[in-house]
Amino acid sequence: MVLVFLIFPMGGKYVGGWKNGLRNGKGTTTYSSGTKYEGDWKDGGMWNGTLYDKNGKILHKIVNGEIQSP
Repeated sequence: MVLVFLIFPMGGKYVGGWKNGLRNGKGTTTYSSGTKYEGDWKDGGMWNGTLYDKNGKILHKIVNGEIQSP
């Protein structure tokens, strides 16, 4: 696994682990809207972490790839 820093064409960015062309391991994605996901990625998908709105309020927890209510 390697650590990457990607900037997406629509203004978002990802910093974290990368394996086999997909997000894997610890990482943070900040979307152009200001929404941010911090946590673990597995095979390109959110796995265990937290999704925040642009003001830092928790929107959802992600547990084993499933969205949980705050």
